[in-house]
Amino acid sequence: MSGQGAMMNEMINDADINGYILKNVNRTQLLTAIDKIFGGEIYFNEKVLDELEQFAQCKKTVADIHLSKPEI
Repeated sequence: MSGQGAMMNEMINDADINGYILKNVNRTQLLTAIDKIFGGEIYFNEKVLDELEQFAQCKKTVADIHLSKPEI
């Protein structure tokens, strides 16, 4: 799943969603997600959260790099 953080981040922001799970979750995880979202909470699978964190770190690293206009 690595490398999908940008896509997931865009989907979450554009769709204003309250949860995201992977298609290979077990029944317990699916029911937990449904219960939390139905109850007004948010739910994101642990792997999804890890991927989003990696994307955020990468984005921060890129923002910290200062390039001149010719370099860009």
